[in-house]
Amino acid sequence: QRQANLDALLHQAHAFERTGARGVWRFLRHMDLARSGASIGAAQTASANVVRILTIHKSKGLEFPFVFCLQLGARFNLQSGSPNLQAHARLGLGLRCRGERDGVLHDTALRQTIRRRMRAEQLAEELRVLYVAMTRAKSRLILIGCMKNAQAKLDAAGEPPTPFAVLLAASPLNWLVMSRRNALP
Repeated sequence: QRQANLDALLHQAHAFERTGARGVWRFLRHMDLARSGASIGAAQTASANVVRILTIHKSKGLEFPFVFCLQLGARFNLQSGSPNLQAHARLGLGLRCRGERDGVLHDTALRQTIRRRMRAEQLAEELRVLYVAMTRAKSRLILIGCMKNAQAKLDAAGEPPTPFAVLLAASPLNWLVMSRRNALP
């Protein structure tokens, strides 16, 4: 049964590659479509000996013996709203204003405040999602990501990260390196 599940996964991976599409999200979408089309075969059984590929959001509330978290070095996508307007549920609308003398668009104080608040809220959500991913494993958690100068960043001595340093992190891997560096004796 386990071998059949792996064969079915491999078959679907080859089918996905033939489409020319790339990326984990597209592969998961491909697998969802294949599952709904009943073309996975043996891997559809409810046996505990299956390989499941899930997004972090779909894994919430579940546990697995082994969990692989991939692409932790990928930069956060913190783009939101239009370049000239920032909207926040509690703070309101922040606009850019055109200067009377120079005609150049400038950020208002409210727009800058909203942009910073939204970034902090988005990063809080990213941190929550990382926590969910890391707490799904029963036996083994494997974290995979790439970063430039990783060893130098790990070797760097430092104090516990400041809240500002956490806000400046570009990826989940940056957070993990900060925590790892902090855990060293």
